[in-house]
Amino acid sequence: MLVIFASIFASIIGWGGMLEAVEFDIGNFTLGIHGFLSQGYLKSDHNNFLAETEKGTFEFREYGVNASSYLTDQLRVGAQLFGRDFGDFGNDEIVLDWGFADYRFQDWLGLRAGRMKVLLGMYNETRDIDMVRTSVFLSESIYNDGFRESFTAVTGLEVYGTVLSDRLGSLSYQLQWGKLRVEKNGGISKYILNFFPMEMHDVETSDVYLAGVELNPAAPLDGLRLRATWNAWDIDYTGTTTSAPFWSMQGVPPGIPLEYHAALDVTVLSAEYRWRNLVVAAETFAPANYANSLKSPLLGTLVDDAPDKVGYYASVAYGLTDWLELGVAYSEYYNNEFDKDGELLHGNSGNPKYTAWLKDWTLSTRFDFAENWVVKLEGHIMDGADILLIADNPDGIEEHWFLFGGKVTYNF
Repeated sequence: MLVIFASIFASIIGWGGMLEAVEFDIGNFTLGIHGFLSQGYLKSDHNNFLAETEKGTFEFREYGVNASSYLTDQLRVGAQLFGRDFGDFGNDEIVLDWGFADYRFQDWLGLRAGRMKVLLGMYNETRDIDMVRTSVFLSESIYNDGFRESFTAVTGLEVYGTVLSDRLGSLSYQLQWGKLRVEKNGGISKYILNFFPMEMHDVETSDVYLAGVELNPAAPLDGLRLRATWNAWDIDYTGTTTSAPFWSMQGVPPGIPLEYHAALDVTVLSAEYRWRNLVVAAETFAPANYANSLKSPLLGTLVDDAPDKVGYYASVAYGLTDWLELGVAYSEYYNNEFDKDGELLHGNSGNPKYTAWLKDWTLSTRFDFAENWVVKLEGHIMDGADILLIADNPDGIEEHWFLFGGKVTYNF
């Protein structure tokens, strides 16, 4: 199996084994260039997970190249170009993943401007760096892959800093303000269509406000990280009704104008502990407020609801040798904390009850079989289907399903 994946990946990139990180001396500063390439394979026994995984798909790859430099002792600039293909997402389009100027006045005060990684949980900022974790996927209960394009980066400003103490450790903070990118045919939009089918015409987002604080205690608690992140923003869609059963069952014809509004207020609490080759982590929404309304100039208010979404996971990873790591994780996610059995969801939308939750047991293996090369194999035992898109599963969705993921990554 390892040889198969390595061969497939090598045949796709061809010249990948010749790539190396490089540094250029330009005047008084040094420019460092790094990158990564990965190719994966996904197969599920039931249900399509964001791609045609029931048939098995190689539409699961990522690649990027970044460059950064300190122009002075206090000023750093950098950017990363990134490409991705995951079913209908990315389609190998090269985008600016992040790119900013960073000026640090003091340890406790710095300023960034440009396109920066979104503050979301413990691992969103390192999501592209496949080499730093054992698993193929981050937990979908916190890091929904369908939302990744929108929660990758924020374009705006960031204030940050770190306060150091020999006795207590370090306390860091980040404050961000800017705009997220939400496409009308993107993951967030498709997810909303699961509950409110419409022909989407336009989408607008408000400014997003984000904050994060992290504590890294000193000995004897060194190795422990505690983090809290928060974001708040609004999103608005305009569209029209369709011939979907959601509308026909209510006697509403196609073409009726609609206005959808959602206000999000999301806090994630995170903890991680590292000791030698052991990594233990847990994260949870606390919970995530998701007030939403659906109105029509002709029909009035159709939906006015504020469900509290809740998700959490715990994971353990251990390095058995220099080349082999094992990981296990369990996660749960509920679309509405007060509708965990899906009764309300089924009554309002007609969707199966089990689309109100997702429970996931994950077993991961990682093989560092050569310098800069990593192979990962992973299995997910799923109960529920909250993260699945109805548009990807026109023949229906099963409650119990299994997902296999394999991935080869080269980092330089």
